[in-house]
Amino acid sequence: MLGNITGFYGLWYGLLTANIIHLVLFHIVLLPLSYRHYVPGEVTAWLTLFPCCYILILAQRILNYSAVEITLWVIAGLVFAFGNMKLLHKNIHQLAGLAGESE
Repeated sequence: MLGNITGFYGLWYGLLTANIIHLVLFHIVLLPLSYRHYVPGEVTAWLTLFPCCYILILAQRILNYSAVEITLWVIAGLVFAFGNMKLLHKNIHQLAGLAGESE
């Protein structure tokens, strides 16, 4: 929504790509291999992967980014997503405590 209001679609494009990479790498490949059995998130990953890829293709047709722009936005999206996950994992205990206080 913020991308639509501000016209700043590049970071959105990069974050969507980071999400697709996350779905494939972790939920479809690594988690099932490490647990060696069915992982519930795998079904959700498959169900959301195809719409995300379709939306990414449509966005590329509309935005018409060059290969350099795509590369830069994907790197920015991956860095932002990785930093966000590191921050969340670092503060998971504090966040879990906050969730418990609201009950």
